[in-house]
Amino acid sequence: MFKRAGLVERRGKGVQDMFASQLRAGRGTPDYGRSTQRSVIVDIPLGDEDRELLIFLARRQNEGQRALTLTELWVVHEIKHGGPAGAAEAAERLRLPVADVRAAATALVEAGVLESRGNGRAQRYMLTARFYELAEDRAAYLRLRPVDRIQQRRLIADYVREYGSITRSKAAELCQIAPTAARTVLKGMTEEGLLELRGERRAAHYVLPDS
Repeated sequence: MFKRAGLVERRGKGVQDMFASQLRAGRGTPDYGRSTQRSVIVDIPLGDEDRELLIFLARRQNEGQRALTLTELWVVHEIKHGGPAGAAEAAERLRLPVADVRAAATALVEAGVLESRGNGRAQRYMLTARFYELAEDRAAYLRLRPVDRIQQRRLIADYVREYGSITRSKAAELCQIAPTAARTVLKGMTEEGLLELRGERRAAHYVLPDS
């Protein structure tokens, strides 16, 4: 049935086309989660389209820009629906090699689709204002701003859980804010019992309570 519909071929190329078509239509990717050793079960999401993503891709095409690859489409879809993430985190969500996701994210930054915040292990990717401009939904980008402090706290907490501790300078780099602003965020998290300050002056760092 899938072969007659042009969705699959013997060499499997049609499967990639099916994934790409779903993403370009602003829908989720086909899910093979219910497959067994004896049978392949494919769930194809047919819900409402992601209007912003659909408009964005159409406008890119109208501007004569190159079509996004399947991996790039995956990354854009995941960042839009799952929120800002590093290459390793996005790769884990998508179940793809980290190197492939990092390469796709780098290409998307160069294309102006994603913006990168932080460096090294603290690097995170998020959609740019340009994405929402092309999607005719500038308000969506502005709506992200009121939750910046919440996102900063989440980034800091995630970093401490993964690496054990964080300094004020690293928090500033991670959240792309001034050191004084990072100190305010860290102080608030400490006063609320979310973090604990260890050391003084240059040796000062923050850890999870009772760690």
